[in-house]
Amino acid sequence: MGRTKEWSEGNAEFGRRYSALFNTRFEGSGKSVREIAKEAGVSNATVYNYRSGTSPSMYEGLKLLKALGVDSLTIGELVP
Repeated sequence: MGRTKEWSEGNAEFGRRYSALFNTRFEGSGKSVREIAKEAGVSNATVYNYRSGTSPSMYEGLKLLKALGVDSLTIGELVP
């Protein structure tokens, strides 16, 4: 398997893991999109996009997970 294919598969796996964690934490948080967006310093549209499955930039993704109370160790476990 070439490096590009490995990277692509790893990136897809990260996206699946991120999405599952984000949605689980969001649903359990009791917070609104507006509250999460404000805490993370992103737009409401950004949160809506991630809720619908758009892959986040690493920077925005980390900010959103932190706003949902996800610790650094758990975030590190997202990387395949």
